[in-house]
Amino acid sequence: MKIVLDLDGTICSLRKEGQDYADVVPNFQAVEKIQKLKEQGHYIIIQTARHMETCAGNLGKVNAKIAKKTLDWLEKHHIPYDEIFFGKPNGDVYLDDNAMQFVGWNDIHEIENYDEKKINIVIPMAGAGSRFVKAGFELPKPLIDVKGKTMVEWAVSSFDFLKESFEIRYIFVALNEHLEKYDLEQFLKEKYPNCEVIGLDSITRGQAETVYKAKKFIDNYNKLIIYNADTYSTYDIQDFRISAKNIDGIIPCFESNDDRYSFTRTD
Repeated sequence: MKIVLDLDGTICSLRKEGQDYADVVPNFQAVEKIQKLKEQGHYIIIQTARHMETCAGNLGKVNAKIAKKTLDWLEKHHIPYDEIFFGKPNGDVYLDDNAMQFVGWNDIHEIENYDEKKINIVIPMAGAGSRFVKAGFELPKPLIDVKGKTMVEWAVSSFDFLKESFEIRYIFVALNEHLEKYDLEQFLKEKYPNCEVIGLDSITRGQAETVYKAKKFIDNYNKLIIYNADTYSTYDIQDFRISAKNIDGIIPCFESNDDRYSFTRTD
């Protein structure tokens, strides 16, 4: 992950009146965190607005006045980085759509736990399965046998192509009634040993709410896929650019008036 860090006030203390930039005090907690992030393989970019105001935004003058002193200071305090940008606009407030809420270095947990080789796959299976019940099926829909495998096994096998490249954690959300009556949790953990199984006491208002129950397992920066327990696909989802950096998410859609499907609003 590329991480952009501000220098003054974040990595070091703000310069006091009359103080030289060579003498600003490093935030030792920040230095330790940055070293750890770098060791974990993250790409560190530092930016600073030093002397942008006094040099009236002239980058040549800014570099001549502060670049070497800043680079020497970073080296002196063993602060690793991959790139540094002088010439950050000197603003009072900065807004960015990729910014994370920063309340202190103690709260930088999600980035530390980020691993580009890990994927969370949430499979909601806490519905009533009313159409199958009406058709005479006694087992919950995910456990119905289709050509020698349960529906949920077929669903999971849709991601076999990811196994060589990623560490997958499956997160199943099911009704407690089904977990207890059909030993569903044991079945899932025998099939997928590193999975998480979340039990719900009642049916939710829909899949979005069901998936939300898995928030504590997916509230991080790792890749996330949400997939139906009754769907099997041979399509290589890599073609959906799972590794793309500039998109927040993809929802495959098709046009239908059938009320058995979920709906999404498009632009």
